[in-house]
Amino acid sequence: PPYAPVSEAGQATTFIAMRQAGRVIICPIPIGPGNVALLHAARDALATGARVWLFEPGLPDPGITPLPDALAVHIAERDYADGAGASAYADLARAGATLATSLPDLMALLARDMTSIPAKEAGS
Repeated sequence: PPYAPVSEAGQATTFIAMRQAGRVIICPIPIGPGNVALLHAARDALATGARVWLFEPGLPDPGITPLPDALAVHIAERDYADGAGASAYADLARAGATLATSLPDLMALLARDMTSIPAKEAGS
């Protein structure tokens, strides 16, 4: 559940799974304290080379607002962790997560990523 705490063992297992998969898609969900730990795991996986996409349909064009700040404002309405969720989302953007604002954009990004996977990684 989004509001349940994630144990340290659960966080470690999640991080390992994200790192091994090498790809993480963060969907637009309500963010409770339990999800914040998972967003931190995604940030840590990103730091070790995993690719992370933030799928945020409906995010308005940030204009001159820095993307991390625009994401934090956009996420705030579904952040039930007293700002920690919006902050974790902004941290992901600062760390290099890729933003997709529509399903076609996300699919195109994933397709491009799949064509760049070395044969060994793709299981060939």
